[in-house]
Amino acid sequence: MRFSLVKYVMFIAPLLFSEWLCAAELQLQPRIQVNAPHVNLSADVQAWLANNDEISVGVWGPSHPPLGEGMAYGQFQGIAADYLAMLEGSLQVKFRLHYYEDSSDALAALSQHEIQMVAMWNPARWPSKAAQATSPWLLDKSVLMMRESQDDAPASLDDLTLGVVPDDIGPAPIREEYPGSLLRYFPEFDQAMNAVAYGQINALWINRATADYLKRYQQISGLKSIPSSALPNLNLSFGIDRQLPELRAAIDSTLQQMPLASRMRIAIGWGLTREAVITRNPLGLNSKEEQWLHTFKQIPVIIDGRRPPISFVQNGVPAGFVVDMLDALTERYGLNFTLLLADEKTSVQSLQHDHPDALLANSWRLENITDDDITAASGSTLLTSPMVVIMQKSVTTPAEFSDLKGERLAINRDNPLIPWLTTWYPAIELTLTDDLYLALEQLKNKNVRGIIAPQFVARYLVESTDNKANHIAITVPSASPHLVMSASNSPSLPLDIVSKALTDLPPENVIELARPWHQHKSSVVPGLSDRNLLQSLVWAGVVVMITFISSIWIRRLRAALKKGQQSQEALSNQLNFTRVLIDNAPIALYARDREGHLLDYNQRWSETVDEDGEKLKGRAITDIESMQSDIKDQLAAQYKLAIKLGEPIQWSGPFLFNGQQHYLEGWTVPWRDNRGEVGGLIGGWLDITEKQALIIRLQQAHADLEQANTSKASFMQSMGHEVRTPLNAIIGLLEFELQSQQESAQTSENMPLIWESACNLLSLIGDVFDIFRADNLALRGTVRSVHLPQLIESTVALYRQQLEEKGMTLDIETALNTPRFDADSLLIIRIFSSLLRNAIKHSSGKAISVALYQGRQEGDDPRFPLVIEVANSGVIDEKILVNEMADTANGIWQETGISLSACQQMAIANGAELTIESDPEDGTTICLHFSAKPSAENTPVKQIIANRELKILIVDDYPPGRRALQQQLEVWGHHTEQANDGEQALRLWQKQSSTFDLMITDCTMPIIDGFSLTRMIREEEAQRELPALPIFGLTAMTGFETATRCLAAGMNECLVKPLSPVALQTVMQRYFPDLNSVKKNAPVSAQKNHALQLEIIELNKQDKEKLRQALSDSDVIACGHLAHRLRGAASLLQATDLYNACKDLELACETRATIDEIKNLAERVYLILDQVNIETLNAAE
Repeated sequence: MRFSLVKYVMFIAPLLFSEWLCAAELQLQPRIQVNAPHVNLSADVQAWLANNDEISVGVWGPSHPPLGEGMAYGQFQGIAADYLAMLEGSLQVKFRLHYYEDSSDALAALSQHEIQMVAMWNPARWPSKAAQATSPWLLDKSVLMMRESQDDAPASLDDLTLGVVPDDIGPAPIREEYPGSLLRYFPEFDQAMNAVAYGQINALWINRATADYLKRYQQISGLKSIPSSALPNLNLSFGIDRQLPELRAAIDSTLQQMPLASRMRIAIGWGLTREAVITRNPLGLNSKEEQWLHTFKQIPVIIDGRRPPISFVQNGVPAGFVVDMLDALTERYGLNFTLLLADEKTSVQSLQHDHPDALLANSWRLENITDDDITAASGSTLLTSPMVVIMQKSVTTPAEFSDLKGERLAINRDNPLIPWLTTWYPAIELTLTDDLYLALEQLKNKNVRGIIAPQFVARYLVESTDNKANHIAITVPSASPHLVMSASNSPSLPLDIVSKALTDLPPENVIELARPWHQHKSSVVPGLSDRNLLQSLVWAGVVVMITFISSIWIRRLRAALKKGQQSQEALSNQLNFTRVLIDNAPIALYARDREGHLLDYNQRWSETVDEDGEKLKGRAITDIESMQSDIKDQLAAQYKLAIKLGEPIQWSGPFLFNGQQHYLEGWTVPWRDNRGEVGGLIGGWLDITEKQALIIRLQQAHADLEQANTSKASFMQSMGHEVRTPLNAIIGLLEFELQSQQESAQTSENMPLIWESACNLLSLIGDVFDIFRADNLALRGTVRSVHLPQLIESTVALYRQQLEEKGMTLDIETALNTPRFDADSLLIIRIFSSLLRNAIKHSSGKAISVALYQGRQEGDDPRFPLVIEVANSGVIDEKILVNEMADTANGIWQETGISLSACQQMAIANGAELTIESDPEDGTTICLHFSAKPSAENTPVKQIIANRELKILIVDDYPPGRRALQQQLEVWGHHTEQANDGEQALRLWQKQSSTFDLMITDCTMPIIDGFSLTRMIREEEAQRELPALPIFGLTAMTGFETATRCLAAGMNECLVKPLSPVALQTVMQRYFPDLNSVKKNAPVSAQKNHALQLEIIELNKQDKEKLRQALSDSDVIACGHLAHRLRGAASLLQATDLYNACKDLELACETRATIDEIKNLAERVYLILDQVNIETLNAAE
């Protein structure tokens, strides 16, 4: 035991350091040395060997006796090592052995050419595309090792434990062949053999050579082997790198020229038989015989159950010498037999008629005696035994066989001696029988004088009688008959196959098979006086020994009884404690056996199922009446799965008990007995009904809150657009008016003031909407012109009421060179409002100070500290922002709004910084540092005429929109090309790509929209290596999402309708800075404006009719496109009501509203459109 433990540790320890082990080298240690054959090799093979006199060989895994072992000691020995030593002598090379943990590592090294070959390889056992097999150096096959006490191999191994050594074979072939088996893995082969020998597993999948070696080496008895259909061919070869055909040719030539005697010497030296080396066809079967075996698989054999000990029935299964012989042929040669049993109900003749190819295993034949009636073919001899006569001991034994004249003798009906007896001893009366047991009854009742039978049979019959009243009296003076296998048809391929197997079977094996059936006990007994003396001495010794042992045993029993009483009392106390603990546990607990029957439970379990647990003991879960049937079936299936897998299972869900719903969270754990087998289940559950109900309410409240926030965000976005649209129109008109005054040299003091007030109002509205949108963190901010003091005042105004309720004052101080800067208003609002909200809530003082001033200059942008000073608010550790200590003692500052750490992360992500200073007396000061550029001077842009004439491609499906943009650009001195849709624009660009300086495209158009057009142009520019054309997107849709979509498509800018000249000039100067004032053309005339308005009115009428037609056809998509088109016209005409009506109609089409709802919205569009057309026409006139 101690040595085995040391050996096991020595083997496992290297495996724990596989990285070192992969680089370890082994010493080749051959044990059986043979003469190396002289091999004639081709010139190219010899040249390769001369250049490669050292070859790297890979070996792996645990010891695999007798194939390869000793790796744990840094050596490699076994059959593979003996063959490698022989190859070294023949090929004059040196093999360098490298050890790997498993086959995958070794074959990976082979595929990477780190080694040139592996010592043991079978393509089916260890698949690899990198290896090619040499000629096999060992013939082997797979077997199942089972105990002899078990019955014949079952049809399947369902629910039986099957042992496997992991690296010997992957689980896939075993699972495929034995799907219902329970696999158990062993690290070594000797452990696996001991496990099946001592009943820890039902069967073991193993190769036959290893099984035979371990049975002999470890002296394991009581095991039998059965051929396995999982990877039946386990022949072993050397695995050579496919890129080394010369090495394979050299090894194949050596193995082919190696004498058979040398192969036999290695095999026998390791305890194997010649079957391991001779050939794949050891019986020398011809093609017809092999074809017959391949077709029929099983050889039918008829055995008579009334011919002991040749064949009989024992415990309901066939037994006897013939059955043992067939089992030996199966184990040795892989022949499979189907036994057909003949008895009183089924005769041999009827079985032969139904199975014409079946062999008869009970035929006795005499040499040189012919029988004209015998047409059957006979095979090789199984057994030879002389004929004898069984008689009772109480009758006089005749001196010779001839003295039995006139006597009646029983004999088997198919005994071949009957013709000879009737010829030479006609006076002897023969009683024919089919059952030798009936013959023994006749002999006992003295109906016959004796029984004629072969000596092998007679000896078994004499020894099997209880009273030993019979004996073998005399022999029959005839030739000894032979027990043979016969067939009813001649020739018979099955008989030829079996005959070859019997001929090849060594005689010593036949003797071993026959010995258990003809051992004869000695009849010599001691004399009467000696026996009495011996009995007296034995009995006296037994009495003395019993008395002595009893006295010692009684003393120990008393001590053990006292100790047992104490243990029983302690165990009883422990049991009571455990029972109370389990019954009062807040969770339900139960235990069940393998069949799912209830063994034990606690009070909580009984309360949950709402039934008496005592009535359910010993019953399955399906017997619980208070539970739904589908739930019971589901839990029963989980119990079976847990027992089959042997692993815990967790589950949760709602359950109904007597109409009352419980939400349970449970588990099921298999428990194992002292043999390691699953004995049942222990499980339980926790009733979380109240917790689940609270979670559902919280989820619903969260969903309602999210919906409210979403609705608010949608409303604010919509209102922002609705308010900005008329303001943009007013600002645009004011800009046109100011430009007209500049051209006509007329001035007005009020117009610039009105224009500036409108711009301030637009900025203020933007601040207000940003404040209300700040809570939605999903909305991303954008940099815009912000009036910083005004933004701070607007944000503080939200918290004036809270300040008044707490009796606090808030002072604001600003010190800026200019009030307007380009900044992210949402970022400032979110961080500032969160800090201010927490300061108001947690401050214990009466004053809060807010200061905004222009700090130091970093690069091109100045820094702006936004300071919040809170008096007597407590001390805050400055490290909480850096270390994310949101759950420290100062976490009160994070109970409202966004946490300080989240504010810090948000600031850092946007290039800002958040600092904190805290003092016990002065309070807390938090400062937000951010950068911003001063906004451009807020004055109307004068009319700019470019000295550089740009060629601009305008793409819009709405003609007035194209016309308005064309007129504005041509006023500035540029040339334009126009396209009705994206498809036409793409063709124009492809033809004149080098002439266009700029493209302005509508985003929403039929056929190809602006997004798709931009992507196509960018792809073609990349393919043709063209410079990128500036592309401005033009859309009536607002929001960050639309701008993101434009930029993602490849556009340079996203412009929102209505597009003011100031905005367009600003963007164009960003990309074309050389535009300066060179006067060229006059502004757009009133006549052109009048023509444009008339064109818009005419198109509106046409679009109205198209919209009516689309609605009559129920074409919702076309209706949506027309609504968007009319929405663009409303933008040009600055008709807010029409714009909103078209927007509602477009949204209804996009959301797939009902046709009635769409028609109602369309009627509203018709009404407003007619009014807008009339008003526009009147204004034009």
